Amino acid sequence: ESHWITFSQRATYPLWLNNHTLIFVAHHNNIANFYKVNVTTKQITPVTEFDTNTQLLTPSMSAAKDTLFFAMSPPSGIIDLYQLKLSSFTLTQLTDTPEAELYPLEIPTGQLVYTSHKDTSANLVKLQLDSAKTTPLTDLDSMIQPIQWSATDQQIMALGFDDRLSKNTGRVLVGVDPARTPSTN
Repeated sequence: ESHWITFSQRATYPLWLNNHTLIFVAHHNNIANFYKVNVTTKQITPVTEFDTNTQLLTPSMSAAKDTLFFAMSPPSGIIDLYQLKLSSFTLTQLTDTPEAELYPLEIPTGQLVYTSHKDTSANLVKLQLDSAKTTPLTDLDSMIQPIQWSATDQQIMALGFDDRLSKNTGRVLVGVDPARTPSTN
């Protein structure tokens, strides 16, 4: 059986918190916030309370289900990565660059892998969460975004975008070793 969970919240990016609760982004005019909804009772409660021009993009949930990682564009318009601890509602900015960073994905090594648009090319970067040290993982001249961690292969499954790689869609699924280093300068 299916039923509507929200009716007028312009909901995007749903993520399961547990068997009964979804977290999602909803927009009111130019302000986005996270909400959680109990899918059984349909009770919706705010998780964040941004009150100025804010855009929330590409959220992901930690494996422990206690932290949201996401890209946010506050009133400055610069898209950086943030983490929100769900137990304390502590918001921490993880990156601070003029280039856009999107698609954060936590991997089991205590790191976050994301797409960075530094140097006009969208490549994968690894962020050590305990030290904020960043390391480039790829050096492509086309877009790549992390999708999920493959526990079987111990790789980051990523979606690459390049017309040369696939004649039909321009997209290809690739495995990226989290210990790799770019091979070009």
